[in-house]
Amino acid sequence: MASAADGGRRSDGRPARLLERAAGGLTFWSFFLFGLFLLFVGLWIPAERQYHRSCSDENSLKREIRRLSQSNRELKACLEAIRTDPYYVEKVLREQQGLAARGELVVRNRMQVIPGE
Repeated sequence: MASAADGGRRSDGRPARLLERAAGGLTFWSFFLFGLFLLFVGLWIPAERQYHRSCSDENSLKREIRRLSQSNRELKACLEAIRTDPYYVEKVLREQQGLAARGELVVRNRMQVIPGE
């Protein structure tokens, strides 16, 4: 270190205050850059998680769209069959609604079958 006896100079000839000031500035910039790094990481990690969550949501919505499109095609085919095929209408009325033509007797089996027995 420099002393008052040697005029405040170090052995290499530079003033001691200049070296101390440079060391203090280096410390400041080190902390400043480290703080910026922490800020970047602190903002980047939640954004990265949100991005992956959005990708996952997008994939599940695409699957849902495919499922609903298939269901829509099936319903359109059913509607077209109802409009054009009288035998299909009769089948739907008999199976789903339990209706019968005049003079027919409807017999239902109310016995419940338990799987595995």
